[in-house]
Amino acid sequence: MKKLLLSLAMVLGFVAVNAATVTIDPENWADKWTGDGNAWTATIDGYTFKMDKAGSGTDLVAPDQYSIRVYQGASLTITAPSGAVMKNITFTVAQNSKGTENSHVTYSTGWTLTGEVTSTAGSTFGASSEGLNTFTMTTGKQIRIAKIEISDAEGGETPVDPDPVTPDPDPVVPGTEGEVTVESPFTQFTNFAGGDNNVGGFTFVFDKTTGTTAPQVYQNNLRLYAKNTLTISGPKVAKIVFTFTEDNNFRYTDFTPSTGAYTKAQAAGDTEITWTGDATSVTFTVGDKAVYGDDGDTKAGQVRIAKITVYGEAGETPVDPDPITPDPVDPADGVVLANPFANLTVPGVSNVSGYTVDIEKLSSATTPPAVNSKGELRLYANNTFTVSGKKVTKVVFTFTSDNKYRYTTLTPSTGAYTAAQAVGDTELTWTGDASTVTFTVGEKATMGDDGADKAGQIRIEKITIYGEPGEGGDVPPTPQGDKYVKTTTLTSGSYVFLCNGQLATPAAESNTYGRMTLVDATMDGDAVVTVEKNAFTLDVADGKVTIKDSYGRYYGMDNEHLTSFQFYTELNEGCYYTYEFVGETIKLYNELNPACIVSQTKGNNGTWYTNLAPADAPTEFNLPVLYKKADPSAIFEVVDNEDAPVVYYNLQGVQVENPSTGIYIRRQGSKTTKVLVK
Repeated sequence: MKKLLLSLAMVLGFVAVNAATVTIDPENWADKWTGDGNAWTATIDGYTFKMDKAGSGTDLVAPDQYSIRVYQGASLTITAPSGAVMKNITFTVAQNSKGTENSHVTYSTGWTLTGEVTSTAGSTFGASSEGLNTFTMTTGKQIRIAKIEISDAEGGETPVDPDPVTPDPDPVVPGTEGEVTVESPFTQFTNFAGGDNNVGGFTFVFDKTTGTTAPQVYQNNLRLYAKNTLTISGPKVAKIVFTFTEDNNFRYTDFTPSTGAYTKAQAAGDTEITWTGDATSVTFTVGDKAVYGDDGDTKAGQVRIAKITVYGEAGETPVDPDPITPDPVDPADGVVLANPFANLTVPGVSNVSGYTVDIEKLSSATTPPAVNSKGELRLYANNTFTVSGKKVTKVVFTFTSDNKYRYTTLTPSTGAYTAAQAVGDTELTWTGDASTVTFTVGEKATMGDDGADKAGQIRIEKITIYGEPGEGGDVPPTPQGDKYVKTTTLTSGSYVFLCNGQLATPAAESNTYGRMTLVDATMDGDAVVTVEKNAFTLDVADGKVTIKDSYGRYYGMDNEHLTSFQFYTELNEGCYYTYEFVGETIKLYNELNPACIVSQTKGNNGTWYTNLAPADAPTEFNLPVLYKKADPSAIFEVVDNEDAPVVYYNLQGVQVENPSTGIYIRRQGSKTTKVLVK
């Protein structure tokens, strides 16, 4: 619908004084913008609009049906038609705008601010001049604009719409159109820092606001922390149902909507709450303290969500103008190489699900690539990472939290990154269409906190490859890490647990309580191979044992929680266990709580964890098998007793009870010899 009222003088090439007010809004800017992430331009009713990325760290997006987004550090320039001037410009603020004060906008010379800059949708602020042809606004925080009105004279005129909108004769009945469900593992949510997540035509925006911890997906469930906000928007939002996780009760708090209301008041023990209203946008704010939580109202509040269902009228979902057609050969979620990178030979060549991965050190490099004791892949200056297959279309590198210290360029031989590398990158996505691509690590830490004079590094937690793999089977990689061998005796040392064939790994470092997470175990014959990060230190004294993980936390119990470990940095009475072996498995009894064993359970998100259960629990609780770190040096230990029994070890230093054909180390007393068993 055209909203521009211009006099015939404009048509004839000049503008009369007090001739018109021009209104620019989504209806007349639709489909008129051209450009990319660096700049977008449009000519609307004779006025030229240009957005420039300028100093922004975020790629620009074309104005949509809701707003023009001028990201922090970007600029918006308006140029009047030849011969025309602008005296007043009024901006109407769109929902989810981030500008909250006048200092968040800076104008070009000759323009002064009118009104007050706020983030309230529908509010206005503007600019005035004596009559200039060009105006530029640079933003100190993201500004979202729903409408722009430009007048060539102070005040302008109120335009009359020659084509008013007729009310919809068949309005949407709330709840009957536009039903969208988002649930664990919440893969549709990728932006938790104030950006849009568009799911089925509804927009979800997460914001940390003044809280300490940003919203995130944790163990495949959505967690909103104290003072976080979640805003859900669409043409009409009529009902929202939040389904909580089983552990929501620990830190449950107020979840206050900006409009509408819950069908029943929030209360301790809620498993689900339903909001109803009639809005285009509703914001939910997380309370500061866990007022309904089992952990007590002195704890910081949280809301833990397993599913969100939104009812109303959905808008249009943005369509990728140049999508990559998924290759049916490749898994939908790509081929994942992740900590501890047990399916890679580093350095060397590996075949993973048909892709060939070659990780090497160039002749100009000083340090070869490696997987460190934490299971992280480190590529050093002048190292290379090459991926090959029938087709490689996308590679996503997820970096470790300490990647920032020595971050440097990771240059692809072909294709390009979706966003240029920059200081603070946590992830990097390459796209292309190639049978092979090589990434080369820069020599100096040009984007590192330690300074550009340091040698560059790339520290990687996960790599995901998309495309079409090649032919043939996997090339078995050389397992990375230390070897652990099965044992039915317990002395102080480094151990790992296997539950039903899966490796029990420490809970996340940030947790103060929880369970061990079960992951696929890497085996080398009968030995478990894993990195030090996944091991536990068991200290045995006076028939009792303590369990400490690689983060220095003791796994203990308290009097309140019967199914999860409590983590302590110092020993207390809840950290001691007695133990007994049952066949090849081990039972651990906690001293403080009723006798408990390490066992196995399945979480809401489908992930398996260790659990704690009563000592008389049924046999379907899978008792763990204990594996101790192999010590190759032990084969050279000698004893003075020449009548000691004969003991055999394989060449990896693992004791063998009944050696079969092969070469072994034979030890008896002080004599150690290498023997061939036929």
